Amino acid sequence: MKNDRTEPMCLAVDDLCEILGVSRPTAYELVHRDGFPTIRVGRRILVPRAGLEKWLETQANTGR
Repeated sequence: MKNDRTEPMCLAVDDLCEILGVSRPTAYELVHRDGFPTIRVGRRILVPRAGLEKWLETQANTGR
Protein backbone atom coordinates (compact mmCIF):
# COMPACT_ATOMS: atom_id res chain seq x y z
CA MET A 1 0.00 0.00 0.00
CA LYS A 2 1.49 3.33 -1.05
CA ASN A 3 1.18 6.28 1.31
CA ASP A 4 1.18 9.67 -0.44
CA ARG A 5 1.12 11.64 2.81
CA THR A 6 4.01 14.01 3.31
CA GLU A 7 3.37 14.45 7.04
CA PRO A 8 3.76 11.65 9.60
CA MET A 9 0.59 10.15 11.04
CA CYS A 10 1.95 10.40 14.60
CA LEU A 11 3.97 13.05 16.37
CA ALA A 12 6.68 12.68 18.99
CA VAL A 13 6.57 14.91 22.07
CA ASP A 14 9.26 17.19 20.60
CA ASP A 15 7.12 17.60 17.46
CA LEU A 16 4.14 18.45 19.67
CA CYS A 17 6.21 21.20 21.36
CA GLU A 18 7.04 22.74 18.02
CA ILE A 19 3.53 22.52 16.58
CA LEU A 20 1.76 23.89 19.66
CA GLY A 21 4.51 26.32 20.61
CA VAL A 22 4.77 25.00 24.16
CA SER A 23 7.68 23.93 26.32
CA ARG A 24 8.73 20.31 26.69
CA PRO A 25 7.41 20.08 30.30
CA THR A 26 4.05 21.48 29.15
CA ALA A 27 3.89 18.94 26.31
CA TYR A 28 4.54 16.12 28.78
CA GLU A 29 1.78 17.47 31.04
CA LEU A 30 -0.58 17.33 28.06
CA VAL A 31 0.29 13.78 27.02
CA HIS A 32 -0.34 12.57 30.57
CA ARG A 33 -3.79 14.19 30.81
CA ASP A 34 -6.90 12.06 30.66
CA GLY A 35 -8.59 12.50 27.30
CA PHE A 36 -5.46 13.58 25.42
CA PRO A 37 -4.85 11.25 22.45
CA THR A 38 -1.67 9.21 22.82
CA ILE A 39 -0.27 5.90 21.69
CA ARG A 40 2.53 4.12 23.50
CA VAL A 41 5.09 2.24 21.43
CA GLY A 42 7.49 0.74 23.90
CA ARG A 43 8.63 3.67 26.01
CA ARG A 44 7.82 6.25 23.33
CA ILE A 45 4.74 8.42 23.56
CA LEU A 46 3.23 9.28 20.19
CA VAL A 47 0.33 11.58 19.41
CA PRO A 48 -1.83 10.69 16.40
CA ARG A 49 -2.12 13.79 14.21
CA ALA A 50 -5.86 13.22 13.60
CA GLY A 51 -6.46 12.78 17.33
CA LEU A 52 -4.58 15.98 18.11
CA GLU A 53 -6.65 17.92 15.58
CA LYS A 54 -9.87 16.54 17.04
CA TRP A 55 -8.71 17.30 20.60
CA LEU A 56 -7.80 20.87 19.64
CA GLU A 57 -11.20 21.39 18.03
CA THR A 58 -12.95 20.08 21.13
CA GLN A 59 -10.88 22.35 23.37
CA ALA A 60 -11.65 25.37 21.19
CA ASN A 61 -15.39 24.59 21.28
CA THR A 62 -15.52 24.10 25.04
CA GLY A 63 -13.38 27.12 25.82
CA ARG A 64 -10.96 25.09 27.97
